[in-house]
Amino acid sequence: MQNTGFLVRFIDIGLIILFGFIWVSDISTFSHIEMSGDDQQNQSEQTEEVTILRVQARKGGTYNVVNRETDAVECSRVDKSGLEGCLRRARENVSQRGRRAVVLIEPSRESAVQHTVDVLDICQRLGIPKNIHKKPLQL
Repeated sequence: MQNTGFLVRFIDIGLIILFGFIWVSDISTFSHIEMSGDDQQNQSEQTEEVTILRVQARKGGTYNVVNRETDAVECSRVDKSGLEGCLRRARENVSQRGRRAVVLIEPSRESAVQHTVDVLDICQRLGIPKNIHKKPLQL
């Protein structure tokens, strides 16, 4: 019974110290958060029409680039260095029509993950927005 009394006193002291720290700490921080709807440039970029360029990563490190809007093949069976030039030309063609290019990467089952990463790196260098289109795994 004597151990129980010591434990209750220990918990009481711990709670007093805890509430003391809470009382002296400054927990009311104010910050101004910029809302995305305030910027006119962001709104115009979001409403800007896009053209999706499908980049199909194939086995062996070859790539096909297809304009999803027109189904025109921009490049066929190019390697990594050829892909960069192809995406640069496709982006310029799309921007001349007043649209923005977006890359949708479609890796095949046989392609290595590094090929997908290479496409991501190229899009990053060229400043092209990108995303990976892959069906979820069925477990």
